[in-house]
Amino acid sequence: MGQVNEVNVKEYPSAIELSTILKCVNYPAAKDTIVNSVLSDNTDKNLSEMLIQIENKVYNNAPEVMCNRLSKQRII
Repeated sequence: MGQVNEVNVKEYPSAIELSTILKCVNYPAAKDTIVNSVLSDNTDKNLSEMLIQIENKVYNNAPEVMCNRLSKQRII
C-alpha cells in the first residue's frame, strides 16, 4: 500500500510564496544557508518556521526543498 500524506490546504499560499523565495537561493545549498538566506529577506515568520523543519542536508534546487517540506505534511 502507498503512503497517505495529509496537506493542510490553508498552507498552499504559503507554499507558493516559499517556492518563489527559494528560487533566489544559490544551489547547491545546505539547510543553514537556505534558512539564513530566507531570514535575511525579512520573510514571514510562518515561512521561516516551515524551512526550519526541513531535513539538515545539502539541497540541489528549490523543488527538492519543497518536496522535503511537503513530504512532512498531511492532507487535512
